[in-house]
Amino acid sequence: MAGTDGKGGRRAIHRIARRSPFFPPRFGQRSFVQCSKEQLCPWATPMRGWRLRGSHERIDVMPRIELKFPDWFVPKGDCPPPDAAEASGAIYCFAGSNSVDPAEFRSYYEKNERPNGPPCQRCGLSVFRNAEEVRRLLRHLWQSYPQRRYGPHVVKRELVPTDGKIKPTGRPGHHTWWAYDGVERHASFEFEETVLRD
Repeated sequence: MAGTDGKGGRRAIHRIARRSPFFPPRFGQRSFVQCSKEQLCPWATPMRGWRLRGSHERIDVMPRIELKFPDWFVPKGDCPPPDAAEASGAIYCFAGSNSVDPAEFRSYYEKNERPNGPPCQRCGLSVFRNAEEVRRLLRHLWQSYPQRRYGPHVVKRELVPTDGKIKPTGRPGHHTWWAYDGVERHASFEFEETVLRD
């Protein structure tokens, strides 16, 4: 094929895409385009998994999704705080059922609990970075509030940047996770272990 970079390569790729029996893909289907590493590919035409030599590489193209936080987050425009980091890595929390129930993954704000707590933190979920912190918290709650039911299961989820923002808050080891609008907070949590009462 003529040209692997510059304008010539760009036109050649475009012509091949138009002749391809795989073109066009269905609406919303995962598709691929090619371009050199130096280009942003504004001209790219969708096509399936072509492998090109030289300075070209395959790029996965998916529809862009607007990442925004729910309108009910407070204070508006300042929650989560500016120093919150992109969500990433493993998080842990406790749950009453080892088959994850969406109702257990609502914020204090949504459940109308702890009205005197920090407003923005009430909009997020309380999580920890390791299972030992959750075990310690459960034992503390069982000892301090023996009539209430907490846990006893530890669940784990791996966060990615499209899940929202996260920041250390409150006691050592504790984090608040603010999920983007539309993120299913209970999804992808997996059963890790059951903590036994002493």
